[in-house]
Amino acid sequence: MILKLKPDFKEAVHRIEAWWHYEITDRIPVAVTALKDPVLRPAVPKAGSTAEKWWGKDFVLESAYARLTSNVYAGEALPVFIPDLGENILAGLLGGDVIFSDDDTKIESSFSSLSGLSGLSLDPENAYYLWLKECSNRALKKARKTYLVGMPCLQNPLDCIAALISPGTAADSSAGNGELLAQTAEHLQYIWKNVYAEFSSPLLKEYGGTAGSLNLFRKGTFHCIALKSFSPEQTESILPVCVNIVRVLAAFLDSSLFCIPSSFNREQISSILDITPLTGICIDRGNPAEAVHIIEAAQTSGKCVYIKLDKHDIEPLLKEFPNPEGVMLSTHARNEAEAEEIVRKTAKFT
Repeated sequence: MILKLKPDFKEAVHRIEAWWHYEITDRIPVAVTALKDPVLRPAVPKAGSTAEKWWGKDFVLESAYARLTSNVYAGEALPVFIPDLGENILAGLLGGDVIFSDDDTKIESSFSSLSGLSGLSLDPENAYYLWLKECSNRALKKARKTYLVGMPCLQNPLDCIAALISPGTAADSSAGNGELLAQTAEHLQYIWKNVYAEFSSPLLKEYGGTAGSLNLFRKGTFHCIALKSFSPEQTESILPVCVNIVRVLAAFLDSSLFCIPSSFNREQISSILDITPLTGICIDRGNPAEAVHIIEAAQTSGKCVYIKLDKHDIEPLLKEFPNPEGVMLSTHARNEAEAEEIVRKTAKFT
């Protein structure tokens, strides 16, 4: 497949596919995006209101195309559009009201305790669900041979529970009645898998694989599982449920990454790396020295590592690893020339 915005798509996917299998082809995979020269960038439409920014399908698709065509995609960077109603969308699909602001979303919910969540189901007439379906279908037609359409970012069932009843209540429930939290999470896992299967089906038909929130592509099914709602103090109590959720979802998918939250300590990271069906982890910047430890632990466990980092940290990081198998890098550059130079410099460490 050739994409207008990524002419070397086939070669990039070949390197990414090797990375999923803990292999290296000709060099370490590195995804570098940069803005085109200002005179080459199309004008990005401006929303007339917050509602149009989130809900206007024509606006969402036109502005996404303008943003995508404003970038260059060096190395393994891919142009991906993801239908987006915010990171709380699973809670919205299950009855929470999504409150939109200019840059963020939050959930207003009528649930006050964990016990009310066990009977949740997906209403096929849910407004957010219908929006995602129509926007995804329209995007697939518009994107053909130009860019990729990715999966909506389905939040971790634990984050969904936290959005509907609050993180503190969820953590307290785990400490006081872990069985009820585990049962509720299991119910939401079932819904999560059904929603994923529905939205991934047209992508598998179109591409033979799926793109996701990290602008990655995988033959078959892929998702990046995250955990965003809990403080370090709350993490310990909900960790067993989190580990089980990751295990179940990873077993359901062909490939999966878990995005390591900053609240996790080394022991908690180890518990994630011990999950057999999980393909790998994502490190979203943070302390480079700590990233070295996490990468070493992941390599020992045979897990892939996708790491977002500042361009200046790439060479110092790679000097720490005589064997870079299983590592993929992602960064931003100032312009196209710098992006290509980053790819060339990275290749020297293969």
